[in-house]
Amino acid sequence: VRRAVALFEEAKRRRANLVPLRLQLMLLYGQLRRFDDLFKELDVILGLSPQARQMLLPELVRLIADPDGRRALAAVIIQNPEWKEPFYAVAQTQNPNPADVASLIGELKRLQPSYDDAAERRLLISALVHGGDVGRAHDLWLSFLPPDVRERSRLIFDGEFRGYAAAPPFGWHFAQSDVGRAEIRVTPGEPSHLLIDYFGGRTVVLAEQVLALSPGRYTMD
Repeated sequence: VRRAVALFEEAKRRRANLVPLRLQLMLLYGQLRRFDDLFKELDVILGLSPQARQMLLPELVRLIADPDGRRALAAVIIQNPEWKEPFYAVAQTQNPNPADVASLIGELKRLQPSYDDAAERRLLISALVHGGDVGRAHDLWLSFLPPDVRERSRLIFDGEFRGYAAAPPFGWHFAQSDVGRAEIRVTPGEPSHLLIDYFGGRTVVLAEQVLALSPGRYTMD
C-alpha cells in the first residue's frame, strides 16, 4: 500500500486536478490510517467535484467505527464543514453501532465541552432504534422536548393534537398522496383535531407515529 501511495502521490503532482486519482489516493490514506491526509484530499476533491460527495460520504461513515478515525472525524466536524449535514443523513442509512456514535459525540464534547448539535442527536437516536434499543432511543428523544410537551408525550406524542413540532422518529408522520392526506388542524376557539381526507382507491397509511411502550395492556380513548 505504501508503494501505491508513493506512486499516486507522484501522479498527483503531475495531474493535480484528476479527481479519480485523488479519490483512490484518499482511500489508500484511509488504509494507512493517515487520516489528516485523508481529510486534506477530501477538501480538494469536493472543491474539484461536488458530485463526488455521493461516493465519499459512505466512506467517511466507516470512520465512526474506528477509534482513531472517530478522533480525526470529530476534529473536522467540530469546524462545521459544509458536508456535515449530508454526512449525518448518509450515516443514518448505514445504521452505525450506537456505542460508536456515542463515542463520537463524546469526542466532540472533549474538543468543545459546550458543543451540542441536533445532527448527532438524530444519528444516535436512529442508531439506537435500528439496534433494537427503542426504549432508550425514546427516552433520549423525549429529553430534548420542552418540559411541558415531554410530560404530555410519555406514551403518545401530541395525543391532544396541539400541533407540536418534533424531530423523527417518534413524532407524527403525515402522508400527502393522491388518495388522501392528513394534518393536525389547530383553529382558535375550536378543539384541536386530526383532520384526515381519504379519497379512496387503495389502502394507504395517512397518519402514524412510532411508539415505545413497556409490556402491558393499554386503552386508547
